[in-house]
Amino acid sequence: MNKKFDVIGDDKLRNALLNFSSKAGLNKTQQKYLNTYISKYKNVKLDTLNWETICDISSNIESSHIRFVFAWFNANFIKYLIENRLYEDTFIDSNLDIILNLLNLLDSKERRNRIMILNNNINLKNLLVIYVLDIKKDGNKVEHPLIIDTKLDNCFLVELLDGFYKSDLFSSRRLYNNYDFARKFYESYDKFSNFKHITDFNYKVFEKQFDFYKENKAELKALIKFYIYIHSIYEDIFKPTDPVDILWMTTDSRFINQYNDGFRLVDINPIESFPANDRWKVRPNGQEKFTTKINVTNYLAFNFTKINYAEYIPFAKDFIWTSTHTLPTRVTIFYYIIEFLNFIYEHKTLNINKKNNSDYNKITAAEIVSYLGYISDKDSLHVYNDKILSIRNFLKKNYFEVELAVFDFLVHGGTHTPSGSKSIPENELKKLDKHLLELSYTSDTYYVYYTIFRLALDTNFRINYLLSITTDSIKEAMKKGQYYIEAITKTSNKEKVKENISKYAYRYLENAIEKTKNLRDKSPKEYENFVFLYDMQRGNLKVTMPISANVFNTFLKHECNNIGLPIYTAENLRDTSITRAFDYAQENGLSHQETELLVRGKRSIKLKHYYDALESKLFVEATYGIIIGNVDLKGQILETTDSSSFSKDEMMDDGCGFCREKECRIHEDIGCPMCKFFIVTLDRIPFYQKKLQQLDIAIENETIEHEKDHIKAIKGLYAAYLAKLYELKQKLKL
Repeated sequence: MNKKFDVIGDDKLRNALLNFSSKAGLNKTQQKYLNTYISKYKNVKLDTLNWETICDISSNIESSHIRFVFAWFNANFIKYLIENRLYEDTFIDSNLDIILNLLNLLDSKERRNRIMILNNNINLKNLLVIYVLDIKKDGNKVEHPLIIDTKLDNCFLVELLDGFYKSDLFSSRRLYNNYDFARKFYESYDKFSNFKHITDFNYKVFEKQFDFYKENKAELKALIKFYIYIHSIYEDIFKPTDPVDILWMTTDSRFINQYNDGFRLVDINPIESFPANDRWKVRPNGQEKFTTKINVTNYLAFNFTKINYAEYIPFAKDFIWTSTHTLPTRVTIFYYIIEFLNFIYEHKTLNINKKNNSDYNKITAAEIVSYLGYISDKDSLHVYNDKILSIRNFLKKNYFEVELAVFDFLVHGGTHTPSGSKSIPENELKKLDKHLLELSYTSDTYYVYYTIFRLALDTNFRINYLLSITTDSIKEAMKKGQYYIEAITKTSNKEKVKENISKYAYRYLENAIEKTKNLRDKSPKEYENFVFLYDMQRGNLKVTMPISANVFNTFLKHECNNIGLPIYTAENLRDTSITRAFDYAQENGLSHQETELLVRGKRSIKLKHYYDALESKLFVEATYGIIIGNVDLKGQILETTDSSSFSKDEMMDDGCGFCREKECRIHEDIGCPMCKFFIVTLDRIPFYQKKLQQLDIAIENETIEHEKDHIKAIKGLYAAYLAKLYELKQKLKL
């Protein structure tokens, strides 16, 4: 066997190869190709062996199978030379760690490429080794090294990429992940050769890289993760004036799509002109401090390109830019404005002479009537009224030439019955409480959810207010053992008010603060004082966020389903708390004022309305000698005393109301008050009083009993209208 080594003329090299092959334990395949491998060194001397020679030998191998075998030979022989210091080459010495790292990848699927790596034209310092997972069909995970030539010629950037791929952002490291991000990185920006520090990265670099990778979604996702990674090292990658920031990247799963579509960050400042860009991603403008909603800290999108007529876009921009509403409310109004403007544009396009462009800047009463008909057919009364108010305020800005009659039609469409939830039956509540309590022992997260559950029952706070509680808003009163929360509520007119809490609620909050301390320590600055936090998963990234009403409700629904209960939400918990307060007040004979102390906030206002409605109803019943009962009023009662927008021709039923329909929609024997198009204003009270007096006379004069009963039924209907008018008048303090 040793004779085959005689082809090597240099004694030192012959002995080195002989010793290597005898110690390596060659298999049959390797022995088969040993002669070919030895022949490559027949004219090489060990004293002059260097990296260039090794690369030349490697590059002259042609057969792919031989390359496969030679990869093993080369790797192990070079390791043998290095370990035994049998060469003299400063290049190998200066790249020793890199070379050994590559040569140790003996089980790599990249071993066929090792010959290519041993190439004199490749800068070893550009090589990036990534360990990836290959999941087999049987479920076993096998780790393989992947070798990438970054071609960056910049050690700093190669090390940065190496740290990125070793970070938690790529913790899965699946073999089929797209690593073209690293392969193409050197092409994504033309000035990487000058980069020496992480501070060389900025928005301009990101912008060019995003544009480079934008055709491939997987590579774009890798780019976003890369910037999240370097932000964890250097927080000032993006400046406050840049049109992107790290919070948008990390918390919004739509970031890539939105940024690619042209959305850019905007800070609303009415003192300045609105941006020329038609796609805004708006950061909170400070008014989130005056609301209890958690989600007002989210960045909200305004896409003005949804407005079909370009000349209308500046009007909508100015209206949103100068609005004093909070951002979530502006979004709702924005969509109302889009719908209105597109309806007007389509209506004009279909109905006017297209050459007369000036007509597009005029709003007529006929167009408003058409629009009202359009939304009344599809929207609830609540939404209808919201849209009317928004459009009315929009048109008051003088963006258009508006016919005076337009505002006569943009009036409140009447009151609606508020949607309500139901309280949870006692047996179901006990079952849910027991389940959540047991769950709270298993993790801090479940304990926090259980705390929210208990506080929602014990305090009857609105869920948004409850979840917005901060550590610095919980305080002890002057009297020992008494506590309160000082914060802005939905009904406090942007002023901080004190909400008393029990010592038990205080204890729950104390424990929740302790359980979420670690989350506060690592949370973004804007959330560092929130009590109720959780880790939101974004792919491989965890972002600490406040628990929102949606998140809590999703949890509660899931747990209700797990134990076979009907689906309940936070609103049901509050309703249960309110019901308990009412029951306690009734059982103990509490007055309205005492009950109001138990039932705070808007529910307290509703309680007052309940008493006002009851008093109005009792007053009318006592005055006119009739039991009103539960009467469903079909007409629309407007909360205004101004009926000047109605003409005499529109006045109906002896002045009791109005109708704008061109023809009667009900049978004449039924009467206007039973029609949904019947409109009543608060200045109609004298007409109802007169009508009831007339009906009393008619009842007294009627001799036929069933006719008398019929008139009494009509009287009950008018009495119900009058009671409602009294109630609204009291509510509005008119």
